[in-house]
Amino acid sequence: MTRYPVKSSTTRGFTIIEAIIAVGIIGSALIVGLSLAYSNLTSAQENNQRIIATQLAREALEVVRNVRDSNWLKRAANYDKDGLTNGIQLYNFNDDTGGVPLTNYVDIMLDQSLPHSNYMFTEQVATSDLLPCIQAGTAACRVQKKDGVYFQNSLQVGEFTPFYRRVTLKPICYKASVDFDFVDFDPAAADMLCSSGNPMLGFVASADVIWKRGGDKISEIQAKERFYDWRK
Repeated sequence: MTRYPVKSSTTRGFTIIEAIIAVGIIGSALIVGLSLAYSNLTSAQENNQRIIATQLAREALEVVRNVRDSNWLKRAANYDKDGLTNGIQLYNFNDDTGGVPLTNYVDIMLDQSLPHSNYMFTEQVATSDLLPCIQAGTAACRVQKKDGVYFQNSLQVGEFTPFYRRVTLKPICYKASVDFDFVDFDPAAADMLCSSGNPMLGFVASADVIWKRGGDKISEIQAKERFYDWRK
């Protein structure tokens, strides 16, 4: 009598279990791989934004330094800042680009009407620190981008970026009675004045850059430097 082999149901059962396990392992590997790729992409974006923010803060301080040095040159050349309207009015180290004494808050503006090779930075007086400007949605403190250049302007002339920037200035005053210098800052008064009898030696400039990342997450960079009137 001819005998035929009987197919075991256990063989088919083991095959299905193995397939399920294999699919689970492959799926887990894919999830881990995708998670790592997403994490790396997010980290790369955050690092790029931090680099841009750092450069924006450094740029603001360089503009402040350039304006101070330019004022020294104008003063040495006896350049009159108001065209002899009130006699000879020489530039001071703490004047803005228009010859007006600086206040505690300024924005670093870039004239976009000029060709790229002739970009001109100016300091524009502001009335508060950075957070109220962000909350009010004012364009002046919002960094824009046009033709690959990041800049600030009172009007929207480029694409808004996630970055906001403003510079805070605090006067460095000298107290002769105890022979030391100190930072004299009154948040309620937007001025750059030292109290009576304490001459101004310089000022501390703090460039703050704030940006949003990943939804509601907020990041901030601050660069700070002291600028003295050492040529006086």
